[in-house]
Amino acid sequence: MKLALLKKLLVRKEPQMRRSDGCTKDRTVLLVSPHASEQNTLRVAAILERWHLLIAPTVDCAERILEQEPVSVVLYDRRAAPSGWQPSVRRLLQSSHSVCLILLSDDVAEPPRCSVLECGGYDVARKPLDRATLVALVNGYLGLRESIDSFDRADSD
Repeated sequence: MKLALLKKLLVRKEPQMRRSDGCTKDRTVLLVSPHASEQNTLRVAAILERWHLLIAPTVDCAERILEQEPVSVVLYDRRAAPSGWQPSVRRLLQSSHSVCLILLSDDVAEPPRCSVLECGGYDVARKPLDRATLVALVNGYLGLRESIDSFDRADSD
């Protein structure tokens, strides 16, 4: 039964701002990628990890989402913008100051992790996407953020 549901989700055409079901708002992940294979990988991970998944095929669409929704993590495919990944990463991070940005890159030499950090990003995930590694990276950040939020609430009490 679960396998049939997963297959339906992977095959069905999705609107640009699709949410996954049964998720909490503080675990929102935005994928910025026009590639169906990455979208499908993330749909499966979102279902299993109970992330609130939004998909933006372009940087402009991602900026509109960031203006409307609180997003915890942005997974940005470095090929999503023809103008280059650095200006796009800076634009997205300016749209939402509290977001964690992870660059998805298929180039092992470029971009170096320090360049991503200099732009304000959190880390680099290599493609092809390994779902287990990506889940560990995203959940690691979400856990860290939840701990910080918990400490902040305790301090304010």
